[in-house]
Amino acid sequence: MRDRTLPLDALVTLVSGDMEAVLNQPYPTGELSGIYSKLFFESYAGGTAQKNKMTLWEVFSRYFNPLEENIIPVLSNDPVTLFRLQGNAYFQGDKMVGMLSPEETLITSIVTNKMFPFEIETAQKMDVRIMNSKSSIHVKMINNKPFIRIRAKTTMTLMDSARGIHIDPSELEASINKLIEERANKVFKRTQKDQADIFRLGNYFRSILPESSYNHWPELYQQASIDFKLESKLKNTGLQIMKNPTD
Repeated sequence: MRDRTLPLDALVTLVSGDMEAVLNQPYPTGELSGIYSKLFFESYAGGTAQKNKMTLWEVFSRYFNPLEENIIPVLSNDPVTLFRLQGNAYFQGDKMVGMLSPEETLITSIVTNKMFPFEIETAQKMDVRIMNSKSSIHVKMINNKPFIRIRAKTTMTLMDSARGIHIDPSELEASINKLIEERANKVFKRTQKDQADIFRLGNYFRSILPESSYNHWPELYQQASIDFKLESKLKNTGLQIMKNPTD
């Protein structure tokens, strides 16, 4: 770091299994395959909302900020695509205390407003693409306990649906709201148990808590009451596949 041999925008990941051969193998164009690990996290590579792209400066910033914790992607070797996302490890200080699945990591992208277009499958066997999202967060302290209110709005388009299923946009929106809200509540409970504020919610209390209380934020986060609600808006049902009348 001192001699500037490692750029601050370098990406940070954890690896599972033996990755040495993948990272050291040269390619015909001359680059080491390390460049391909960076390309894996580009938005055009897909699945960015699950991959949780983290740069070195972000890791350092979170490590030295007692009001938030790190969440870092975990990769393994894949014989076809070189890399496979196992999930995202989250920390309490310098200790890894748990891991989120790629699907659960979607919640952090929504809450922290780092959402990229991403496809999910609903209970009705329909694929929708979340195009963007916006979260608003309001906080307060009541009886020395944090209260956090999160309201998120997402815009979606329909990608595909099972043959013969008629789509009611309001029912589909309600289904997605329920799916993501239930997933979010599980992630909040787990990270609160581990005192790991990977959502950076502690930063909203900077003007409320005295600076002397910052180091106690992990305990306060564990006690926090979090109210998360999602409002989804389906903009396009043009790809609906209806049953042929002659079937």
